[in-house]
Amino acid sequence: PGTITVLGEGGGADDPDPDPVKLTAPALSATPASKTATSITLTPPAASAQDVSAAVQYGSKPTSGDEWGAWQTSPEFTGLVPDTSYDFQAKYTAATASWSDSDASATATISTDAQAQEPADPESATYSYTISPGVNSLSAAVGDKIAVSVTVTADKPEATFAALDATLNFDSSKVSFVGAEFKPAWTSGEATSGGKIAGYGESADVGGGAVVAEYTFTAQAAGAAEFSIASGAKIGVSGSAADISASSGASVTVNISAPSEVALIGRASFMSAPRGYQAIRYVADALPSAGSAYYYGEDTTPLLYAGWSDAGYVFVGFIADSVQSADVGAITQKTGSYETVSYDGDVNGSDITNAIDALVVYDITSEGYYADDTGFETLSRLDRMEADFNKDGVVNAADARAILYASLGMSDPAA
Repeated sequence: PGTITVLGEGGGADDPDPDPVKLTAPALSATPASKTATSITLTPPAASAQDVSAAVQYGSKPTSGDEWGAWQTSPEFTGLVPDTSYDFQAKYTAATASWSDSDASATATISTDAQAQEPADPESATYSYTISPGVNSLSAAVGDKIAVSVTVTADKPEATFAALDATLNFDSSKVSFVGAEFKPAWTSGEATSGGKIAGYGESADVGGGAVVAEYTFTAQAAGAAEFSIASGAKIGVSGSAADISASSGASVTVNISAPSEVALIGRASFMSAPRGYQAIRYVADALPSAGSAYYYGEDTTPLLYAGWSDAGYVFVGFIADSVQSADVGAITQKTGSYETVSYDGDVNGSDITNAIDALVVYDITSEGYYADDTGFETLSRLDRMEADFNKDGVVNAADARAILYASLGMSDPAA
């Protein structure tokens, strides 16, 4: 009898068309071969050990998205969004009939780089010089050292500069030059005793402001000492030529006061003092500390602030005319607050300057009603100081006349 061979499902060893076997999925590295802000190139996985001729395809999607893009044969993905996370997969595609495509690999997550800032075009920036005094140097006393820094700034913090040409102007009658330091680390550069600041070298970053020179002066005379750089000073961005004009000039004023002094002004001159009192004027080299005021002797009433003069910070008040001579050593600084004399002519405290204020001053200077206000109840100390409308340290009929003209919107012809 003949022989019958039974083949099971899928055929036997002699089946000419056996079912292909699925390739094992590749291992995809999360370390890219390269990446930029808009592209990622994957590191290709090793060739399939089962089908060395199998090709590799790659897929991607944003990590935040759900839809995968089409498979591609290139490991390079372009047109991506900067600083964004993407998911990638890979699979083998069989090269022979014995094998079938693998499943997708495990997901590898990679982010693009942040977008690099475009290099600044230095010549498109707007440059300027600034001047700043050292700490606590907006006021100084005669003999103090004053530190002044000159800084280059720009409206683009990534801007650079490579040349300088400017002059720091100062009043040599108020301050004397001590020394200067040119700050950029350039082989060519100087900051001179005359205030000249010039040099060139390798490009330096402006950043939040680059200090280019530091000057030191000694305060030698009382008054307002101005330091300035005139508009038209130059800054260069390359080479040795400072050829770009700074946007504007710069200035800062330091108030220099003389040594502290106290003076008495008798009632015959300062007639707004009531009978039994005289005026006192104290010139300080500094304002009192926060929450404090100046007092004279045992007086419990703080002195009034009358503003800055070329001599210093002026404080005024009234003390008994029994005090024969003033002593700067009697000035004390204690807890308290002080009022400021505005010299606006409002002598009666009505918040309006008019003819009535002029009449009050006429009354004061003619020994009238207000002369006996020894308790400062009718006119306060501040009101009586306001009577010195022309701020000449004397209260007389000239102040009454000046207030009257001012109340009428006119200038005193005798002034």
